[in-house]
Parts: sequence; C-alpha cells; structure tokens
Amino acid sequence: MSDAIQQQHHDERGESIRALLLNPLINNTQSSDVFRLIVRHQSFLVDWFETALGWRLQIDAAAGFARLFKRSQHPDVSRAIRRNRGQKHAFDRRRYQLLCLVCASLVKYSVTTIGVLARALHEEAQLDTTLKRERSALVDALRKLMEWQVITIRNGDVDAYLESDENNAMVYADTHRLHHLLSSAIAPAKLPADMPSLEACQQLMNEPRYTGALRNDEDITETERLRYARHTAARRLIDDPVVYFDEQPPVVNAYLEQSAARRWLHDRANEAGLELEERREGMLAIDTAGSTSDKRFPTPIGTVGQVALLMIDALIPQHATGTERHLASLTVDDQQRFIDRLLQQHPRWANSWREGNEPMRLIKEAATILHEFDLVEIEANGRVTAKPALARYRVADSETKHTTKTRRKTLAPSQPAASAPDQPQPTQQKLL
Repeated sequence: MSDAIQQQHHDERGESIRALLLNPLINNTQSSDVFRLIVRHQSFLVDWFETALGWRLQIDAAAGFARLFKRSQHPDVSRAIRRNRGQKHAFDRRRYQLLCLVCASLVKYSVTTIGVLARALHEEAQLDTTLKRERSALVDALRKLMEWQVITIRNGDVDAYLESDENNAMVYADTHRLHHLLSSAIAPAKLPADMPSLEACQQLMNEPRYTGALRNDEDITETERLRYARHTAARRLIDDPVVYFDEQPPVVNAYLEQSAARRWLHDRANEAGLELEERREGMLAIDTAGSTSDKRFPTPIGTVGQVALLMIDALIPQHATGTERHLASLTVDDQQRFIDRLLQQHPRWANSWREGNEPMRLIKEAATILHEFDLVEIEANGRVTAKPALARYRVADSETKHTTKTRRKTLAPSQPAASAPDQPQPTQQKLL
C-alpha cells in the first residue's frame, strides 16, 4: 500500500473516531459522508474502540446508523442531553423521566399517538397535560427521539401539542434503533423487578469485567488488571478536558508511570487524529481541528465567558512561569471584590449583570465554566482554587505552541487581553 493511501486511511479512520466520540449515534441521513467512512472502515473501528476504550461499536449499514456504546465509571453530570429547541437548555429530571417512560411505552406499542402516550404517562408519572410546562417536557422528549430518528411523527405536528393537549399526531417508532439507545453491560430485564431505582441505575452502569480490578481482587489476572488500567486511562484522556495524575486510581497511576504505557496512549491518540501532550501534572489530548468539541473556552462571545477568561490572571499570579507555577485561590469575598472592580473599571459593560445579586451570579457562572474544563476546583464554601492546567491559559501568554482542543470541551490557549472586557475575546477554536 502506497504512503498516500496509508495516509488517506489514517485520516479517514481518525475522522470517523472523532465523529463517533462527539455523536455516539450517527444516522446515515444526517451525516452521510461520515457514515460512509464508518462503514468503509468498520472492522478497524470496531476493534479500535474495543481495544483502546473498551466500548462496543454497533454499525448497521442496512438500517443506516452507527451506535457507540460509551460507558464510564465516573459519569460527568454536566454532560446532559440538551433540548433541540429554544435556548437548548439541558434536560432536567422531569424530561429524563418522561424520555425513559416514552421509550418503555414505545417498546410495547410501536405505533401510537401523542394523546395515548400522554394518558399512559399520566398513570406512570402523574403527567398533567393541562399544564403547559408538562406538555413542554413531553414535547422535548419526543423531539429528542425524532432527532435520533427513533420515532417519526405523522398526521400532525408535535409542536402543536405545546399549545393544547387537544392537538394530536401519530407516533411511529423504529424499534431497532430504540433498542440500541440504552448503553449497559447488563440487560435491564435481568434485574429484579422490586430493586430500588437508584440501585438499579448503579447496576446498569456497572461493567462486570472490571469488577476484580475495582475491588483490588488478588485473584485477578495481570491481563485483566492491565485491561482495566488501559481502558480507564484512555477513556479519561479521550473524553475529559484534562487528566491529572494525582486524581487517578493507584492502578492507573502505576500504569501511566511506565514508558510503554505512555507510548501505547500516544499511538491510540495518533490513530484518533489527536496529539497527546504530557506535562508534569498530567496529560491532554489535543484536537487541532476542533472537530470533537461541543463546548469551547475561551468562548467567542458572552459576558460570562469573558469574565471566566479574565479570572485566569487573578488565579495565576503574574510571576508564575511554565516551570514554577503559583496557583492561587479566590474566596467568596475575593470574588466579590474582583467583579466589583471589574464593573467599576468598565461602567458601560455588562449592564444586565449589575443589579442586586447579579454580579455574584456572574462570577459564579464564570467559575463554573472553568470548573467544567477542569481548570479550577470549587469548594463547598464557594472558594475557587486554580488547578495546574490553568497556568497554560493565562491571558498574558501571547505565544502558544498548540491550539488545544479536547473531547467535548475545548481548551484553547488564551490570547492577549482586549483593551476592555466588552470586546469579544478571540477564540481558536454531545452525548447519549
């Protein structure tokens, strides 16, 4: 095989891996070009996800979809399903509940109506369709299933149900796709019917083949221990913004101390089209194209994102260097002084955040952005403490080696500060 063909295959496989990491359910009609690549490299991709991450990849070319069954021992609650209308807010508890119950109902009755579903949910979840907020929650669940092409709406409009529960439509379920939504190593039907909900959820999240390693079982084989360490390290590297060595389980840290292990991770990252950056405190998987990111920092617009960017210099003193990092903390009082000073310096900026408790809400949301990218730690008392990776994103740093992109959340090196925070900061550039 010529070098050109080898490079083409490498690029196509990397593009397919990154697409599946971003969208674990890919439909042919929505992403036909990517789907063709996935089908073309099916054998390689199935083996890669199993070997590198311990995740099963199901590709059904005839049905026109590919499903990556992602699992994690430490799910991130900030990675919520988002509504596909309005401001695309995250699903709340009620919407998750209705989504699950709608799916359960469609398993039994694949052809139904919105009205029939609503009456069934009235029994199961006390759904009150006379309230618009309840109809809105049901519509959001149905729209998400439509987006995944699990259901089709005919003879009516699902959005019309928002205005009145008298409006109706036919619902047709694709049960083949429906049965591929749940990602669990254990079939729900095998759980006892009287098992408490929280315990049942925990059982569905468990991965039996790692049980011995998690319990530090002495009878576990070295192959099983190595598989757990490899998969845990690779999952966190591929799926988390930053991997800090001091936050990993002992068996994973012992694995990462080996040069062969780090070389194995470099190879897997390279196959995915990512660059692996090692630092004293941890690792980053860098996507220079930004194709695997569904959140970005710094954000191109928005007052909250600008404040988050400006907080970096407050948390990383000016005398900090690349080899000698000085990480600071901001108490709640420090945060109050910081945002008050910022608002005083720029009186025509952030007008909607100046009244009452809005300034503190602004600083809290800015800190939350940094926390989501694992750049700071937020303590129970509200104190915000910088973490090592924050040092490489200081506003004062004008020269950087990489444009940093990581799975789901992008960490882009910050640029020199604009003359005032009301100017948009430059930026470099989801989950079932």
